[in-house]
Amino acid sequence: MKPEIEDWILSATGKPLSETPPKRVEFWTVVEGLWSLNEIFRPHFEAIRTIRYRARSEGAADDAILAFVNSGPDAWEDIPQGAWRVLLERHTQMILVACANQAAQQTTVIPASLRDDQLTPYLMLFWLLRMKLPFPAEDRSDYDLPASMLDLPLRQH
Repeated sequence: MKPEIEDWILSATGKPLSETPPKRVEFWTVVEGLWSLNEIFRPHFEAIRTIRYRARSEGAADDAILAFVNSGPDAWEDIPQGAWRVLLERHTQMILVACANQAAQQTTVIPASLRDDQLTPYLMLFWLLRMKLPFPAEDRSDYDLPASMLDLPLRQH
């Protein structure tokens, strides 16, 4: 177990992790818990997608995760652009992995004592901190995104 998780659990729940019973959950719980980060990425997506993934930014991304967990989303106001790119890639790939695990009917465990508002920080520590990407990072730096999408109906022609 990552020491940051044990420290955070003690701080968040007042109990050491060893005294916190595990709770088995579906991977949809992981998806739901991490999905809220999309609201933080969305306003910056056009800028983030122009940045190439660089492994040298992984340490800054880990620092950003720890800052978020301890201080909330405002801690990300001034993180380096390379860290944003690493965070988005980890987030995207973890959502994909969680969906695949859900499709395979796998489960995972979380501390039973977590409140709903503690789920996202816990999942960030458990899954995203020092995450080794399961897939190569896709270079999105030269993707052309439309400035705005046409408001067309969703019917097939």
